[in-house]
Amino acid sequence: ENIDAKSLGPVLRGETDDRRTESVSQIGRFRLIRTKTHKLIENNNDINELYDLENDPNELNNIARENPDIAKKLGSRLDERFTEGAWLRG
Repeated sequence: ENIDAKSLGPVLRGETDDRRTESVSQIGRFRLIRTKTHKLIENNNDINELYDLENDPNELNNIARENPDIAKKLGSRLDERFTEGAWLRG
């Protein structure tokens, strides 16, 4: 009843499922959010990394300083995702 999940039915039927627009992860002190176009990596020393996955798929150029609006938007979404997840209530 309080499960935060999405059906895998479309994937199992071979249909395109574009509902997933982002993924989040946490490894130790690092948290990250990845969209189709960008990846933001946050750590607890306030040095964030932002990568343009379309133009820099190898993630060689940190563009966080040049794109503070994108970094802020993804950072806010990352905070939302880590506080809204049912798995945190556990």
